[in-house]
Amino acid sequence: MESKRHRVSVIVGSYRPDREKMRLTLRSILLQRESDYEIIVADDGSEENYFTEIARYLDARGMHDYRLVTYGENRGIVANMWQAISVASGDYVRLTSPGDYMHGFHALRDWTRFMDDHPDTAMSFCDAIYYHREGAKIVPTGEYAHPQDTKGFRGGTL
Repeated sequence: MESKRHRVSVIVGSYRPDREKMRLTLRSILLQRESDYEIIVADDGSEENYFTEIARYLDARGMHDYRLVTYGENRGIVANMWQAISVASGDYVRLTSPGDYMHGFHALRDWTRFMDDHPDTAMSFCDAIYYHREGAKIVPTGEYAHPQDTKGFRGGTL
């Protein structure tokens, strides 16, 4: 059976994840509208990867287009991401990690439109909004960051 192709494979790379940050990251992905995506949680050999809880959480919310992949031992970020990318079915790949959230309901839709409008673009960057908790609230710190020097990513070859 041929696997379904998605517009976006959202990869959540983790090692020793914080359970609450993982849940909030997954929730921010599930809130995405007008986008066809799958979720891949790739764990790099954590003693506790929370896969049982993650599967239960996603299934309970009607999300069945997900994969949980892991190494038996820690092999590093690059190997973990490569493992996840090798099972991805999306036209585009969006990397994230526990504690990172999608900003708004249309972050994936807007990003895929941007990429579609720029077919010669192999990768993209965006601003980041940093935050902290104040009790039960998530509060932006007001710091916005993006790659400061992108010359090495523009045109040409490596």
